[in-house]
Amino acid sequence: MAAAEAAAADADDDLLADREQCPPIPQAKVVLLVNNFVINTVELANVFAASCEDRLAPLLKDGAVPDADLALAIATAKVRAVEDSIDACWRLKQEVGSYALMGDSGFKHLDFLNCCKFAEGDSRVLAQKMARDRMRAFAKQGPDGTDESRLCAELGKALA
Repeated sequence: MAAAEAAAADADDDLLADREQCPPIPQAKVVLLVNNFVINTVELANVFAASCEDRLAPLLKDGAVPDADLALAIATAKVRAVEDSIDACWRLKQEVGSYALMGDSGFKHLDFLNCCKFAEGDSRVLAQKMARDRMRAFAKQGPDGTDESRLCAELGKALA
C-alpha cells in the first residue's frame, strides 16, 4: 500500500513540474473562455426553460394543474438558472479583477441575483425538497436502470 501511495505522490510531483513549465494563459483568453462557458450555460438553460413554458402554456389556458414532472422541471429551471447566473457572474468578476468594483462596470446589480435565490423560498431549500421527493419516488419504485436511479441508490447507501 505504501508503495502505491509513493508512486501516486511521484506522479503528482511530475504533474506539478509540468504545470510550472507551462506559460500562463493570457487574461483576455481566460475572459473569452469564461464568456463562452456562460453563453453555453445560458443557452442550455433557455432551451430547458422554453420546454417548460411550452408544456405549461396549454395547462394555464385550460386552467389545469401541472403534473409532478412539470412542477419538478419548473423548480429545476428556477434553481439552475439562479445558481448558474450567480456562478457565472462570480467567475467573470474574478477574471476582470478590480474593474468589477467600479460603479459603472455593470456588476453593481448582482444583489438582484441573490434576491432571486430567495424569491419564493430559498433555492437551497427547494433543491433539498426536490431531492427528498425524488428519493421517496425511488424508494417506492425501486431501481430502473437510469442514472437518477443509480445516484439515488448511491445516496441511499451513503445515508444509511
